[in-house]
Amino acid sequence: MRILVVDDEKAIRRYLRVALSAQDITVVEASNGEEAIRAVAVDRPDMVILDLGLPDMEGTEVTRRIREWSAVPIIILSVREQESDKIAALDSGADDYLTKPFKLENLKATIQRGLESQAIKRENVALRSQLELMKVAREYAQGMKLRPLLELVVNSAVQVLPAQAASILLRNRKTDSFYLVNMAGDTAEEAIPKFLLGDNEKFREVLNNRRPLTGQQEIDIEGKTFKRSLLSYPLISHGEVIGLLNLVYTDRYSFISPGQKRMLSLLVSTAASAVEANFLNRDLRKSYFQTIKALANAIEARDRYTAGHTDRV
Repeated sequence: MRILVVDDEKAIRRYLRVALSAQDITVVEASNGEEAIRAVAVDRPDMVILDLGLPDMEGTEVTRRIREWSAVPIIILSVREQESDKIAALDSGADDYLTKPFKLENLKATIQRGLESQAIKRENVALRSQLELMKVAREYAQGMKLRPLLELVVNSAVQVLPAQAASILLRNRKTDSFYLVNMAGDTAEEAIPKFLLGDNEKFREVLNNRRPLTGQQEIDIEGKTFKRSLLSYPLISHGEVIGLLNLVYTDRYSFISPGQKRMLSLLVSTAASAVEANFLNRDLRKSYFQTIKALANAIEARDRYTAGHTDRV
């Protein structure tokens, strides 16, 4: 386990490093707020122990900025004992508040509470994802029509991941081209719908290799650098690409995670099954119609005076 200790006093950082190392905990250090924010983004600690009074900004401000994109447990340490400071710390997004000086036993207990709270939050997130997948699977099993089901798949990708935008394209077998079925999310930026519609040079790699394509890029939004993941997942039936699920994931500090990719794979699998079933039903209806038409032609061949009547019926 990795814990980020943020304090402008070197002696306190050293004390916590020695004390926590005895518990098989790796300690990462930062001496101010900006260092702390970068360390959370780069080192991805399992917890942050944060001093309330830092030289460049208040610990509450650091907490608020981290909470914009991370749910890592944060424990705030402070010499201030006023109830208003504790309330302000918790309102900013901190998980706990510990007053200096503190006993090591109290710190260990606070760390344990924070980790248990984080485990519950992760379980809830995983549960929401599973419930969304179950919803899609249930609607598919109950025979929801193709277009509403694909719309549900796209909306699930946007809401649960959460993605900035997503789309599903289906393949026209006659023209060997793709057409848009559903699109959801924020598509205000010109480059996003361009990618979602398949107007991208790497788009053909998915068709040729029949494997998901993940692109990563850094973009500037209002003077801040964000990381963006561009994903294109093929819907495959009998070894043939029959559609695409395209997705744009934008985050301040990270690209899309392996867990999110696994969820996408499950959504793609459901979508591919639904499209395949729709193709089979359509082919079956076409076969039935051709059989009926052949019977009608056979009936009409017996009497030229009634020719065309059965076909019109």
